[in-house]
Amino acid sequence: MVEVQLRDGETLAKHKAAEPITVLCLGGKGRFEAGSELEDSIPLAAGTFITLEANVEHAVYAEPDLHILVTKFKAE
Repeated sequence: MVEVQLRDGETLAKHKAAEPITVLCLGGKGRFEAGSELEDSIPLAAGTFITLEANVEHAVYAEPDLHILVTKFKAE
């Protein structure tokens, strides 16, 4: 689990995780984009919960501040 806070419009640039993840928005507002061209966009607000398969490219944008909890699920 990783807690992430983005402020003043910060961005987590396009990246991918080697394992499936979940993203839970704890507070603030933002946008989650996924896909090879970031074509799928989901607004983030407190309580938004997203699941994402392994190796899917994604980016996160704070609008203007965002607080999320990311959980990675590693295979044993």
